[in-house]
Amino acid sequence: LHGLPNPSHNFENDEIVIEDKKPPLLPVSKTPEVELSKPFIQAKEQGLDYIQPALANNAAIPLNGFCPVPEMKVYLPVPPKTTVFRRQRPLPQADEQLLSDTVKRWHDEGIICLAPAGNPHNNPLTLAAKKDSKGIKSAKR
Repeated sequence: LHGLPNPSHNFENDEIVIEDKKPPLLPVSKTPEVELSKPFIQAKEQGLDYIQPALANNAAIPLNGFCPVPEMKVYLPVPPKTTVFRRQRPLPQADEQLLSDTVKRWHDEGIICLAPAGNPHNNPLTLAAKKDSKGIKSAKR
């Protein structure tokens, strides 16, 4: 297939060998000399000191809190007498416990709350398998 590594068969030990000729994503070489220099290390420390208050403020936001930056507020205006309802897609039975546990945790932490009785709006929940840095599927989220 076009774009895939070309497999070759090794008849001696009956294995298929796939050669990946792409370079590694991260350089394997040692730390560049410039990063070991005193001016670079001082500049790096100054930069980290400069952003430290912002990192501390970010870490202090409670799990059930909202981002305090006004520009990050999301508005979802729904005109009166409008129904926004999407039917829940069927989920694999094997994923139901994961979804139930996650929704319970969100509710316990105050991230979500129960909708009022008779609420005409519904957005379905979905699960997606995420991949790690090596392309291996990790837990669904």
